[in-house]
Amino acid sequence: MTKKFLWQLPLSALVGALLFAGQTAVAQEAQYQALYEAAKKDGAANWYYAWPTSLGRLVIKAFEKKYPGMKVNAFRSGSSKVAAKIEAEVQGGKILADVMTVTEESIFRDFKKRGILEAYKPPEFDRFDPKYRDPDGYWVTPRVVSVGLWYNVERLKKLGLPAPTSWFDLINPIYKGEVIMGSPLYSGTWSSLVGAFSQKKGFGWEYFEKMAANDPLLIPDNPDIVRAVAAGQRAVAGGILGYISIHPLYPKGSVQIVNPKEGMLVIQSSAGLVANRPHKDGGKLFQAFLASKDLGNIVRDAKYTTGHMDVPPPEGMPKADPAIFPDVEFVGKNKRLIRRKWTEITRGWKKRPKRKKKKKK
Repeated sequence: MTKKFLWQLPLSALVGALLFAGQTAVAQEAQYQALYEAAKKDGAANWYYAWPTSLGRLVIKAFEKKYPGMKVNAFRSGSSKVAAKIEAEVQGGKILADVMTVTEESIFRDFKKRGILEAYKPPEFDRFDPKYRDPDGYWVTPRVVSVGLWYNVERLKKLGLPAPTSWFDLINPIYKGEVIMGSPLYSGTWSSLVGAFSQKKGFGWEYFEKMAANDPLLIPDNPDIVRAVAAGQRAVAGGILGYISIHPLYPKGSVQIVNPKEGMLVIQSSAGLVANRPHKDGGKLFQAFLASKDLGNIVRDAKYTTGHMDVPPPEGMPKADPAIFPDVEFVGKNKRLIRRKWTEITRGWKKRPKRKKKKKK
């Protein structure tokens, strides 16, 4: 059957399509209004998230503006820390989280199996690509993370080194002492990366052993990795490409990004509703907002792709072609193995010193 665009349809069919679209929009708006009215008695939602703080602030500001009287109380950390905090609350019998957003699909699968999440299909659930939503409604993916290479242009020039083009450049001896990497002990992104590469042909655990020999700097949190490259602390890193919304590319800024020739790593950064939460309706409204086109546009403006099919990909970003997708089943079943092996390999890595707290005068 030949695909037809709206302007190629007969007038009657065109009018019918437009009427249906209008009716759908009105019905959808009524759903949001009903959610808002129910949430007013809660007046708040507690969001535990592992997105960049700058993006989190934009989301909270937009939500509170759209729904006057609603307040978002946020806890921000790495995916592993967010999951651990929710687990501690569950075990302690006092759940404070309403909505969780982490960058590791295996956490969602585990929490779904254990009853920590509640099934909920927001008004725009069907507008998400099927691969970016749980079929039972336990999560949607408003942010898709692409991980590639970052480098500091001026630092490489000063050192007389070429720009990296491959993941294997992170273990290339010419970059010894100039590499930064994250940690699966803290970050969902790096849990997925280490899980994927440890099983990928040509990489394996030997890849990370060689990296350890290349004198890397270990920085747990993803935003700090890119910040350190932008500041010229080291020259090269594996990092989330969407951070160009914070650190502009050369020549406006100091950094450049690369889709490695083996492919960029593509990871889901999803949102789910916590079961037995304190703000029953406030949490549901916030989860619906995270699954909306409005949120998708915020994510897109921050240079990320979203799973919402009505939001086009951001301009100026390299395409995920080729792409590497983590084996979610392997990562979920082998977290302890991944963390143990990582700890053994990286025991001697240099870690960035903790920032000294300023004494109050």
